[in-house]
Amino acid sequence: MPLISIIMSVYKPDEKGLLRTVTSVLEQSYSKYEFIIIQDDIEKKTETLLEQINDTRVVILKNSSNLGLVKSLNKGLLHAKGAYIARIDVDDWWEINKLKLQLEVMLEKALVLTGTQVNYVDVNLNPLKKYKTPSTNESLKSVLESGKNPFTHSSVMFKNFEKISYNEKALHTEDFELWCRYYFLGNMEILPLYLTNYVIDINGITGTKRYLMFINAMKVYERFMYHLKNNKSNLIKDGLIEEPQREMSHQEILFSRYYSRGINHAFRGEKIKYYYFLVISLLINPKIIYYNLKKKYIYYRYKFLKL
Repeated sequence: MPLISIIMSVYKPDEKGLLRTVTSVLEQSYSKYEFIIIQDDIEKKTETLLEQINDTRVVILKNSSNLGLVKSLNKGLLHAKGAYIARIDVDDWWEINKLKLQLEVMLEKALVLTGTQVNYVDVNLNPLKKYKTPSTNESLKSVLESGKNPFTHSSVMFKNFEKISYNEKALHTEDFELWCRYYFLGNMEILPLYLTNYVIDINGITGTKRYLMFINAMKVYERFMYHLKNNKSNLIKDGLIEEPQREMSHQEILFSRYYSRGINHAFRGEKIKYYYFLVISLLINPKIIYYNLKKKYIYYRYKFLKL
C-alpha cells in the first residue's frame, strides 16, 4: 500500500486542540504514513508540545521565523515522500477509518483528489448543522465551475504530482486555487461518509479575512474559467492568480466581521439571525453584490455563451 504524507502547520496552537488533532492522526487504522508537522512560530511552548509527540512516523520541521500557512505547507510538500498528500489543521480531527477508506476509493477509481463529508462543530465542540456536499466527479466539477469550493481543507487527500504546490499568491484562497488546478489533472470525488470534524471559529483567520477570501477567490475563478474555455490546461502549473489583494479597508474588515457572524448562525440553523447579519454586511459593503453578479456573468459567459 502507498505511503501517505499528512501535512499540518502549527502556529501558537491551543494545547487541547493540538492533542485532539494529533491523537486522531496517530490512531488511524491505516498506518503507512508520515506526519509532517511544520512549527511556524518560535515559541518554546509550541516546541515543547511537539517534542512530546512520541511516534517515529512524525517529522517536525521548524521555521526560523513565521512564514505563514501557505509557505509552511509548501515546505511540507517539499519534504513529502508519499504518493498521496492528506491535509489537516490544528483543532480539527478525523474518524479512525478516514485515511483507509479515502485511499481505497482513490486507488479503486484512480482519482486525483478526494474529500469527505464533514461534521461541523463550534469552538466548544457542540455539533452544528450538517451539510451534504456533492459526491461525484461531475457534480464536483460543476460546483467548481460555478465558483464555489466544495472541499473542506482538513478532509482532502490528493495525488502528489511533481512540481504541483500551493500558490503563494492565492492569499486566503490557496485551497480553492489548488483544487481548480487539480480539475484539469483527473477525476475527483467526495466520500458520502462523515469522516472529518471541523471546528468553526469566527475569530480565526477564516472568519476575520472573509473579504480577502472572497475577492481573491474571484480572481482565481475568472482565470480558471478562461483556462477551461480555452482548453489551456497545460498552463495550469503556473497558477491562477497574479496580483492578490493583501489588505482590507475598514469597511471590508467590518463586512468580514458581520458576514462571519451570519455564517456562524447559519451553521447553528438560526435563519433569522443569519439573514440579519447578512443584510448588515451587505449594507456595509454593497460591492459584494456586484462581485456576486460578476461571478454569475463569468459563469454564463464561458459556460453557455462561449465568449
